[in-house]
Amino acid sequence: TTNARLGDVADVLQGRVPAKTIDTGQGTRFFGIAEISGQEPRSLEAGTDLSRAVYLQTGDIVIALLGDLGKSAMIDDRAAGAVLGRECAALRITQNERLLPSWLHAWTESQDFRQQIARHASGTTMPRVSTRTLADLVLPLPSLSCQQELAAKIGQFDAVLKTTEEMVRNLQELRAAEVNLAIAGARGE
Repeated sequence: TTNARLGDVADVLQGRVPAKTIDTGQGTRFFGIAEISGQEPRSLEAGTDLSRAVYLQTGDIVIALLGDLGKSAMIDDRAAGAVLGRECAALRITQNERLLPSWLHAWTESQDFRQQIARHASGTTMPRVSTRTLADLVLPLPSLSCQQELAAKIGQFDAVLKTTEEMVRNLQELRAAEVNLAIAGARGE
């Protein structure tokens, strides 16, 4: 395993578009801090200045630069083409032969990444980190086969987590139905 400066294996792109979004509409899609947390991309208000916009691509890793500092999301086909919000940065891999998006995303979820972010954050009320600082962070770069192995393991965990979440949702619905049936029965309905 070697180490690499993030800026040497990926471009660190600064979001430039403010989060002026609307809930409905067919406008340009927006990806910011709320979307990192799993919200579907929203639409930007008509007339938003997109002259300096960064458009996301599949495999980009989006990082929150403030708020939930360092929280990340990997862009998939559903969010590709969305505009990057200004409170975020996108990591776009330039060294494809050395680094997989799945490894880069896993690293941004690791304690190693969080500790480096915490060390370099500035500001007390609303800690933030700059794209220049992000570019200087150092990540471990094992062989591609090791990176692929982790991606497969994470995929297995994600599949089980998704199934478990669905099961919990179903059990909650069944529980609510059981309560409503019992109450209705007690009322003689």
